[in-house]
Amino acid sequence: MPKPLTCPVCKKKFYHKAKTHPIGRLSKHIAKEHPKYKRKKKKSSQPKEEQLLNELQLFDDFVASQMMGSGMMSQPTEHQQIAGTIINAIKLGYAIARGAKTIQKGVRTVKAKGGKK
Repeated sequence: MPKPLTCPVCKKKFYHKAKTHPIGRLSKHIAKEHPKYKRKKKKSSQPKEEQLLNELQLFDDFVASQMMGSGMMSQPTEHQQIAGTIINAIKLGYAIARGAKTIQKGVRTVKAKGGKK
């Protein structure tokens, strides 16, 4: 016979002998007797998109201040312009690296098949 299920709060046991399944009885018991036990966490007050936008602006401010301090940039730029440029450069770098690997693989295949020299 399987072990009974136990309420994690009050340690009441729910056996398998009853007509209904013990999981159902346990969940009903928790909802009725211990309503605060399984409450969902309150969602953050700031939506993810807004939070990401704020982080992006902070990153832009930091990069712009560093560049202006070192003399690489003479005038302030708009938000998201610097981070967008950096992200695009990284994407371009990945694309170039993938393209180079594809070309290398093609050259190896042609050489392995005994292609023209």
